[in-house]
Amino acid sequence: MGYGQGPGQALNWGTIFQNYTQYPAFAYGSSFGLTVAAMGFVSASIGGVLYLNRMRRAGDRRAQVQNAEEIENLNASSITEKGEIPLSESMDKLTVQVAIVFATYLSPLPPCGTPPRG
Repeated sequence: MGYGQGPGQALNWGTIFQNYTQYPAFAYGSSFGLTVAAMGFVSASIGGVLYLNRMRRAGDRRAQVQNAEEIENLNASSITEKGEIPLSESMDKLTVQVAIVFATYLSPLPPCGTPPRG
């Protein structure tokens, strides 16, 4: 959990194991969770730097484009994959995704002016 989900989830689960189990091995569960999360960050950082250096030395530069003008037909259809939100001039993809998340969080709320149940 600490490697994949980060320090927040590691602290949360460590605190749960610390407070809701009777085993003495989990007495410092939150500290253990944060330690595992820190080890995850360090190992990912070191491993990522080593991997990037190896790929640079190997000459793997497929993803690099030095100049966008080198690409002959650079248009919206050439950089948009199937199933993506289409590009438009009025809204970018991030704005559309934030609006969808915002609408999802607001959907269970009752309309304004509705008296509370109970």
